[in-house]
Amino acid sequence: MFITLKSLLHTLLLPPGGPLLVAAAGAWLLRSRSAGAARAGWLLLGAGLASLWLLATPLVADALARAAEREPALDLTRASQPRRSSFSAVVRSASPRPSMAGSPLPVPCSSSG
Repeated sequence: MFITLKSLLHTLLLPPGGPLLVAAAGAWLLRSRSAGAARAGWLLLGAGLASLWLLATPLVADALARAAEREPALDLTRASQPRRSSFSAVVRSASPRPSMAGSPLPVPCSSSG
């Protein structure tokens, strides 16, 4: 349930979903009979379409990409060299009690009959 909701919100709110929702809300408000709602509709429609256009321009897209890239690019010459790491793994026994760890496995009984 939460994973589905998260992926739905992720799709709707990230570009171009968010600006499209703003433009759609503006178009819906334009159908209203009141002047204030129609004015807000034009404002939302203009803001949604303007933000879509701005996100599509290379200047804004490059600026957003640079802001998103906080880490340097991957250096493939260094990536091919093995790195020593301080990773250690903890392996636990699969037996239910620690006292049974050294005992042999029980032999199943066979019924003759």
